[in-house]
Amino acid sequence: MNNQKESSLIERSDKTTIALSFAFMVFNYFWGVTKVIIGFTSKTYFYSASGFCEILLGVCKTLFLIGNNRTDKNQQIRIYKSISLIIVFANLLYLTYMVSLFFVKEEKTIFPLWACILICVIAFADLVLSVIGIIKSIKRKSLMFVARKCLSLVWSFQAMAFTVSSLLVAINEEISIKNLSNANAILGLVFGSLSLLVGVLMIIKLKQYQKNNTKIK
Repeated sequence: MNNQKESSLIERSDKTTIALSFAFMVFNYFWGVTKVIIGFTSKTYFYSASGFCEILLGVCKTLFLIGNNRTDKNQQIRIYKSISLIIVFANLLYLTYMVSLFFVKEEKTIFPLWACILICVIAFADLVLSVIGIIKSIKRKSLMFVARKCLSLVWSFQAMAFTVSSLLVAINEEISIKNLSNANAILGLVFGSLSLLVGVLMIIKLKQYQKNNTKIK
């Protein structure tokens, strides 16, 4: 009885994860293309790099949706590996954009304090839930759902960087563009490095998984 209840909860959770993956995939593509267009039209090409990062995260979610429908373990391993490598490359682009903020200053955008706090709470909650989800997915030995939760973790880190910098502006509207850009760069480098680490750990986890499952090559 307990096993049936647990299986039902896992199935429901998986369906929710898949639905959210599709929704965020669409958002990643839309927001990424928008940032690329803004970057090229305003000649702030480093900003376009962050747009390509968003698009690549959308590609990762597309791969997850494809991989989730595959039953062949070898195909899932290849898709998982592709997702981890794309996460690494996407965050290298993100870090490049953050480094550029030390030299190319951004315009100051002011968001309402309540909106900043709300996004920050959501990002932190998603971060905690992602860590819990990763642990559970590892126990289930589900590569695809480990990859999906890692993607959520990456998004949470980047969202935290955005919201903390937005909070700085909301709390202190007099902050100079130079100081704001430097703060954005430092926060972005910290959280971007953590996101990059997620991709690297995914690759390490894959090697451990293959080692423990010698029948899968």
